[in-house]
Amino acid sequence: MKLARWRRDRGDEGSTQIVMLMACVCTVALTVMLVPLAYANDMRTRAQSGADAAAIGAVKPLRDEVIRVAMLGMLPNDVGLWAIAPNIEVGQDKLPYHRSAEDYARRNDTVVTEKVKPSGPKGYTMKVSVRSADCQLKDEDELTAEDRRDLAARRNLCTDSTGEEGIGKSYGTASAIAELQLPPCRGVTYPVPGDDGHGGDGVVMFHELRCDDIKIWTSGGYRASRTTLLRLFKIRLVAEEGEKYEGRPVIPGGEGFSQQLPDASTCPEGGPMGPENITPRMRCVRDLIREKFKVPKGIGCYRSNGGIPGGGEHPLGRACDFMISGPNGPTGPEADLGFAISNWAYANAQKLGIYYIIYRQHIYNPQRHAEGWRPMEDRGSITQNHFDHVHISVL
Repeated sequence: MKLARWRRDRGDEGSTQIVMLMACVCTVALTVMLVPLAYANDMRTRAQSGADAAAIGAVKPLRDEVIRVAMLGMLPNDVGLWAIAPNIEVGQDKLPYHRSAEDYARRNDTVVTEKVKPSGPKGYTMKVSVRSADCQLKDEDELTAEDRRDLAARRNLCTDSTGEEGIGKSYGTASAIAELQLPPCRGVTYPVPGDDGHGGDGVVMFHELRCDDIKIWTSGGYRASRTTLLRLFKIRLVAEEGEKYEGRPVIPGGEGFSQQLPDASTCPEGGPMGPENITPRMRCVRDLIREKFKVPKGIGCYRSNGGIPGGGEHPLGRACDFMISGPNGPTGPEADLGFAISNWAYANAQKLGIYYIIYRQHIYNPQRHAEGWRPMEDRGSITQNHFDHVHISVL
């Protein structure tokens, strides 16, 4: 009886040891499989964090421009991506929103892999794709002959999270979309002694700028803090892109010539003449614009002092300013008139013999057509930055 019992107990013990050994083998095998999987998941998680940060970073330069405009007392809702990137077809290194996305991605150990894609009518939405800066390395038995040659020549290498170099097996990848969200903003006027709220030319002047009914700017010198503006002008991660971004808007009336209108050869060249002291070509362009757009705030051409170093084209009779508003800046419809005039002149620059056009702190030269509308330096006022008029110079 004792021997039988001993044998039975011994057999149970042996079975238990076998089961435990198999469990250990399975655990080790499972660990071997799960460790790379966990690392891959970690890379994807870190890549998503980097993509989120890069998308927010891509929108930041545009928000900075919106804040700058608001601090000047102008409606920030008029600002679009064209204010910081007139031509989005140029190289990535020339696009401030792409450079900013790369900076934010780098700070989060990721790398931007594609050109940042703006969307929406004003370019307020940005999509960014990234990969992790580190990689998952191939094991020895996964290396191809080409991989081994790359290792020997130390090319096409990447680094894993421990700092070990080798041939990459995979990266963490992710995409994110961020959007600039502006509150409704409006100009406010209020009566002051001797003033009916209008300028001498009948243009309504803003005394206050309010966004979400919070005071942002006043003509008396008040400026809201940047912290307030950052809270109002939000950047948010969103799930979907906007509609296709088409660039600077073309307002109806800026579509170009009808077939019956002449080209610039009909407007003869020559020096300034007549009581207006402007060239025949400038007179021709001025009259065409006045006939098409009326320009109710007036047109100023020749003046002896051009107001800039070297004088510019005004003293030469080769420039006119097409006024769209008073000195406090245009209303929405007045800004649209400026877009219409500048778009029409842009569309017909070759026919009209135009040298350059300036509107809303942007300049266009037909001789540099591929660069589109280029941003200009801040000259300090609404008039000097050409928000209240369109400037056109002719050859």
